[in-house]
Amino acid sequence: MRGKEVEREAWVYYRMIYMESSPKLIAVHTSMKAVSVYKVTRNICDVVLEDGIICDIVPLTELDHHIYTSHNGSLIFIPFDLSFCLNYFYHAWKWIYEHRKRVAFYTTIEGDVMNPSMYEWIRRDLRFIANSKYTETKLRTAGFNVNEVIYHGIDLDLYDYRKYDEDAKMFREKLGLSKNDFVVLYIASSHPRKCHDLARQTALILEKIDPSIKLVVLTDENASALYRDSKNVVVLTDFGGFEESNMPVLYKSADIYAHFSCSEGFGLPVLEALSMGKMVVHPNYIPLNEITTPDTSVRVKVIKRRYIEGGGSAIVYELNIYDPSKFAEAIVEARKIVESEPSLPDRCRERASYFDMRKIYKSFVKYF
Repeated sequence: MRGKEVEREAWVYYRMIYMESSPKLIAVHTSMKAVSVYKVTRNICDVVLEDGIICDIVPLTELDHHIYTSHNGSLIFIPFDLSFCLNYFYHAWKWIYEHRKRVAFYTTIEGDVMNPSMYEWIRRDLRFIANSKYTETKLRTAGFNVNEVIYHGIDLDLYDYRKYDEDAKMFREKLGLSKNDFVVLYIASSHPRKCHDLARQTALILEKIDPSIKLVVLTDENASALYRDSKNVVVLTDFGGFEESNMPVLYKSADIYAHFSCSEGFGLPVLEALSMGKMVVHPNYIPLNEITTPDTSVRVKVIKRRYIEGGGSAIVYELNIYDPSKFAEAIVEARKIVESEPSLPDRCRERASYFDMRKIYKSFVKYF
């Protein structure tokens, strides 16, 4: 046996001997590079373990006959991309039709499926679990089978705004922010659909309206150059490398969260911000308004929709475009609400509690 196989079997055996009931072992296929995808997958595994289901994360490159025969089934979480993720669809088919095992295929999409009839066997033979009503609508419209919607969940113990006071204070000081600054946080990769260009324009407008409003952006090097001429923006470029245990501190250090992104399949940072007691400013489109409520968010009107392709993806990204000046006005409005309503953090936290991962992810148990 290869070393990795020996190591995997030892780990699985260790977990099994501590289970009170007969466990089930499932092979998990997901992206180890996409931060939110891996985070969600890990949380699902933590929850289903309570019901005797053990996750074994198996890269597709390590799939062999032994894995198929030794596991009870598979959990797959990957974006619905018929180009980049075709191998995940193929292996889901193999699990079901060659090895007669059960598969829970969880997925998300940020636009329309390009050429949905390209692989008719996917539409005919596979069934999916959508992470939002938006994803469900897009897949059903393209002719794919959707079993149900299971929203992303949040770890309410980790993301708890009643914690991290001192850590957040030190973090603000480290960033050079004063107690008089009103801090707006945004977390996103540099993908065009995240609309850092509109975030930058909003920051420049806010700089003139109220210099005490500061924007903290957690992103990567590719997006950082856009904010070079913005005096009121602090850019952190270790997106994807930020420790999960430190993420609540980042939210805690902000006064509100602004999601400038023009396209989402869900919008996990919005949920994390709510759990940390933060009001959210965001463009008014689904699925973001599936997560927030009118009294936990300030929503910015979408003035047009634009569709983009590129990069070899089989997704036609749906961009919900807004006016940066209106987004700036929404941030100013959110500041007034935050400073005048002391019960707001509890209200945001209450909304986030509807997405408690320990309740939501129990829905995966029935698939195995």
